[in-house]
Amino acid sequence: MARVQAVCDLYQQAFSLYEQGIHLVSTDEKTGIQALERFILRAIPGRKERREHTYKRH
Repeated sequence: MARVQAVCDLYQQAFSLYEQGIHLVSTDEKTGIQALERFILRAIPGRKERREHTYKRH
């Protein structure tokens, strides 16, 4: 809980830190989420290419 409080305190001080020339940058690491990329197989002649409904073009 102390780590959460330290982050919250920094957020509250962000503007005053900015006025002092200090930039506060925050990142969130989600180590439990694995980035999966699935390759699309080429269509068999005479058939359409298939993609999953969650496909998003990069």
